[in-house]
Amino acid sequence: MFDEIVRWSGTARQVSRSGQVLRVDLGGEAVDIHCPAPERAGSALLALTGSSTHFEGLRALAAGRGWTLTADGLTRGHGLDEIASSEADIYAALDLPFVPPEIREGPDALIAATRNELPTLVEAPDIRGDLHMHSSWSDGRDSVEAMVQSAIALGYEYVAITDHSQRAGAARTLQVGDVSRQADEIAALRERYRQITILHGCEVDIMPDGRLDFTDQTLERFDIVLASLHDPAGQSPERLLARYIDAMRHPLVSIVTHPSNRLVPHRPGYEIDYGRLFAA
Repeated sequence: MFDEIVRWSGTARQVSRSGQVLRVDLGGEAVDIHCPAPERAGSALLALTGSSTHFEGLRALAAGRGWTLTADGLTRGHGLDEIASSEADIYAALDLPFVPPEIREGPDALIAATRNELPTLVEAPDIRGDLHMHSSWSDGRDSVEAMVQSAIALGYEYVAITDHSQRAGAARTLQVGDVSRQADEIAALRERYRQITILHGCEVDIMPDGRLDFTDQTLERFDIVLASLHDPAGQSPERLLARYIDAMRHPLVSIVTHPSNRLVPHRPGYEIDYGRLFAA
């Protein structure tokens, strides 16, 4: 398996390899790939997923109930009753509901699990549509029709095509002169695919001076307008927050998207007062 991963075109180079761990360089980021034995896959996944705080808390809870938990598995006594192949089985042996990886941060998830108060997370069947989609009209890979077809295959009820506005920093952007042509294409697709609602939108940049990248006359032609702040322009957190709030108050803006503009692990995001942003 490691040989196949190294040959994969997306892998820049192998950094190291030992036993069941392969380290590769993916675009400047070191990524460790673990391949434990199937009978220990669950415990290894549990140890490597989520925060160390969660795993250490789980280890302490296990110890209090007469178990020993390591990356090799959950055991009791002298290695008897080993449970290691399934994360769910490990939680069940500790009389806990399964804790989804998405919330394995800090002590709160374990406290909620012991009280049987874990939140219900959004899952794929709950998603009814997508309101933020980039097509080949800007920096997306696929045509609008291909994206609509994929959305139908997923059982979506609606989609919004929201390509980047003209002065966004994307590789390609939607120019003012293309808005009508894109609208015509979407109108034709609505006739062809009546089982799904197709909204014509855009992701308009919030410019450094607070203006939006399209004029109101252009924005009025869209069914939905997303406003995003991609360029901090070296401005203070207070000024960035003001740009967001001004966009939110614009009568033609429907949604403000990804307010932190974080890109893990390359970009930490804006240090703005999110409490004030959400309150606005």
